[in-house]
Amino acid sequence: MMFLRAAVCLTLFSLSACAGSTAKDSDNKAPEPKVSELSLALSTAAKDPATVTAGAEVFRRACESCHGTKGDGEIGPDLTDSEWDHGGQPEQIYKVIDGGLQDQGMPAFGRALGPEKVKQVTAFVLTLSAPKAP
Repeated sequence: MMFLRAAVCLTLFSLSACAGSTAKDSDNKAPEPKVSELSLALSTAAKDPATVTAGAEVFRRACESCHGTKGDGEIGPDLTDSEWDHGGQPEQIYKVIDGGLQDQGMPAFGRALGPEKVKQVTAFVLTLSAPKAP
């Protein structure tokens, strides 16, 4: 009888421990993906008229010859539509401008422009594909 009582106690203890660990496991869920600081800064910059204006000037000097005066594509792809081969998120656009795509003829502008101007032109490019007001 004592053996049975010990077995029941051990079983109940095991069940309560498992239940406790299950509750703990649910508390240890993977964190939700966070927007990077760079993406957040770029999205904010795209809403700042001064940054967008500065980016438009950089675009005119460095990007217009391939992407057209309105960003609608010439030699380079159209930047005004929703089709982005290398990702249309702010950080993805920044990385393409900064590092280029050598195998596709897109030069790396990071060294020539520096981080601030790359941010400005990224902000401008983000406005090109933004939904237009009716």
